[in-house]
Amino acid sequence: MKKIVFNILFLIGCILLITACSDSEYNNDKLFPESYHKVLLFKNSGALSLDLSTVQTDYQDSMIVLKAGSDPKLKADVKFNIVNQTAIDSVYNVKQGLDYRVIPTECYAFNNGQEMTFESGEIGKYLIMTIHADKVYNYMQSSSNVTAKTKFILPILMVSEKDTVNADKNGIMTFIDVHMPTITLPGNKYDASITYQTLDYNLTATVTHFNLDRDFTCEFWDESKKDSLVQVFKNGHPSYVCETLPTEAYGKLPTLQFTKGSATGTAVLSLKRAPLKNDVHYVLPLMLKSTTLPNTDLNPHVQYIIVTAPTYGTEWVSAEETATWKPVFDNCDQKSWSEQSGGDNGGPYAIIDNVLNTYWHSCWGTGLYTNYGGTNGAGHKTGGVAPDDYNYNFTDYHTCVAKRAPGDICLVFDMQKPYYVVGVNTYGRPQNNDTKTINFYVSPDDEFKFLPIKKGGKIDDYNNPSLNSWTFVVQQVRTSASSTWQQAYLNPSNTANVVKGRFIKLRFMDSARASVVNLSELRILKLVSVNGNPIE
Repeated sequence: MKKIVFNILFLIGCILLITACSDSEYNNDKLFPESYHKVLLFKNSGALSLDLSTVQTDYQDSMIVLKAGSDPKLKADVKFNIVNQTAIDSVYNVKQGLDYRVIPTECYAFNNGQEMTFESGEIGKYLIMTIHADKVYNYMQSSSNVTAKTKFILPILMVSEKDTVNADKNGIMTFIDVHMPTITLPGNKYDASITYQTLDYNLTATVTHFNLDRDFTCEFWDESKKDSLVQVFKNGHPSYVCETLPTEAYGKLPTLQFTKGSATGTAVLSLKRAPLKNDVHYVLPLMLKSTTLPNTDLNPHVQYIIVTAPTYGTEWVSAEETATWKPVFDNCDQKSWSEQSGGDNGGPYAIIDNVLNTYWHSCWGTGLYTNYGGTNGAGHKTGGVAPDDYNYNFTDYHTCVAKRAPGDICLVFDMQKPYYVVGVNTYGRPQNNDTKTINFYVSPDDEFKFLPIKKGGKIDDYNNPSLNSWTFVVQQVRTSASSTWQQAYLNPSNTANVVKGRFIKLRFMDSARASVVNLSELRILKLVSVNGNPIE
């Protein structure tokens, strides 16, 4: 192959040399054999791949044909043949154990015929073919005994009766694969909680095996299938108490909009709370009906939207918002004792940094605070004597440096603004299950109140800071599974316990190992509405 390319380049160089000379002794017939006066070839020959979708009913495939040789002024004629199945069987399938199948003639067309003429001075042209991808797909689907080694091909051979065709670049074998685009709804069951009076719920669907070259839409089935699909859901969930979502709660199903360049279609389902009963689960089934994208398959999967109008509307505080919190009290921390980084020394910020493999760890590197010796594990004096292990030399937050047992281990965070806290979600230290029971409290005060012993405080407040007005919210008992999110909730109907607080206190009550505790992440659930009405 390289030798042929070199010969062609050499010929072109010779042509340039000849045209620069006017002496007739450099006649083409004297310098080159007649077979080199004009040579026809494909620029890109050999095996090529073409991946199409059934939407591409008239795909235009272009191939560059070149006329090389010593005399570009000469005229040349060439013809393009499709190699038949018998020849393919003989050369490839029988001898090499392959399964190449030539697509039938109705699947393609030569746009300008199968013959091409190069006039004087012309050195390159396009051979343009139309590939009917939908017909190729139908042929592929109807073909018998298709296996993993079956390949569908369009083999083109360039021939000429009187002109030279480059034997190494005279053919193109295009391997064609065609897929039908498929539009699919996500998942099976999704929850939509109408926390306020209305809710705009985002619907999506995805399309595969499509080149995303246009906009199109997709419609859902209307009311005609709703009741039967809800019954299918109930049959599959016999213990799940639910009702069919009334049409008045949404009006009309929206249309999914797919835009050019995106494989995801979107629509907004506008839900209204007014027609619904509080705390009842309603089912809305969604199934695709039609699309403006031709030759496309609609996945028959049914998506069920479970719509609820809760009496008490709640929302989880986001990780981004949690990251704005600040620790204000930490009375037992390995980082405060050792003043090192990494491992057990993550400090209280590790609980709110949205990184699951960092964690806060209680102090394990010294005796109890009652035996405190005046310095931390790094040998630095902290300004106190037993049992006053408060670090007077640290100002970022109130911290103590000695060890405490569960029941006396506390963390307090300033959430920067007040929330009605009705639930918690914690993530344990990875590959560890030390922490068992945590009690959570909130304070509505505007500031965190604490006094070290030198300023009139008491050791009891070191072990459980109590100068603020604290209300117990919920107790969480973590299971032995450590690397998971685990939740605990307060029933908002116990309104006496629903307090709007800015500060949250974690009191670690017991441990599964060696009296140490740890935690990786914390989130809170906030109450935001009652009967669909926002609460302040």
